[in-house]
Amino acid sequence: MATQRPSTLPSLLVLAAVAAVAGCSATPAAYDPGALDQARLEQCRELELAYRGQRDDYPALREAVLRDPVATAWVVRMFVRDVLTAREGQPLGEDEPLLRAAAGIEDPTEVRAIAELETFGAAAVPTLVGDLVRHPQPQVRELGIELLGRIGEPAVPALLDVVRAGEPRQQRAAARALGRIGAGDRAFEALVELARSGDFAVRADALRAMTTAGARGRALLVERLAADDDACLLYTSDGRRGALAPGGRHLDLAVPGFPLAADRAPGVLGAGHAA
Repeated sequence: MATQRPSTLPSLLVLAAVAAVAGCSATPAAYDPGALDQARLEQCRELELAYRGQRDDYPALREAVLRDPVATAWVVRMFVRDVLTAREGQPLGEDEPLLRAAAGIEDPTEVRAIAELETFGAAAVPTLVGDLVRHPQPQVRELGIELLGRIGEPAVPALLDVVRAGEPRQQRAAARALGRIGAGDRAFEALVELARSGDFAVRADALRAMTTAGARGRALLVERLAADDDACLLYTSDGRRGALAPGGRHLDLAVPGFPLAADRAPGVLGAGHAA
């Protein structure tokens, strides 16, 4: 039976959405989960109608799709498209999730799409990695890493690949994602490695992620802060202050009871930062 491209689902590479958000044309990726034949196309269309209309039969349709890896990949792409569409026209950057959270920005379309990706769990990982994490555009890769962090434990192996081979910006995103998941043994070892990075920003995000790793994370956080001679990391306190990055941006590396940099190295940040 001849295959068709879906009219209501995103195209193979979500090219139009990626171009709109990233501001430049996308390069075709190698990932191909398979084409939709007519039966799968109709199944995905019906699922989308049920999802958009919040119909009672949507959960059953979703379970049926999850039994088919090809259909699953295309539906995951639909949710990714929704996230991209919700963020279209908003400035993207490496700290966007943090800034959006701080501003209390929640788009209902994005919230629903991410919740569905979380429900798809491990089944969503291959598509997020193939379409986004391996994409040539860095902002798209960072979105993929962010969404892997929402998947949880099934996404840890993919995040560890980013830790080992990613560029610093992607390593930062991976640290944040691992922190969101909660550092199990494998994730904790990766955060330890990132906390010793030569890149200040990577170290900062890895240390911040340590706050989710329980007692051992807290112990390592205090150890690394005590050993790090970067004034931006030294500026920590009991929760009223956080690590200060270049440009005055706070990184919220608060460790209750940890001495301020001004106490350990008076004048290192200047009087303006000690208030």
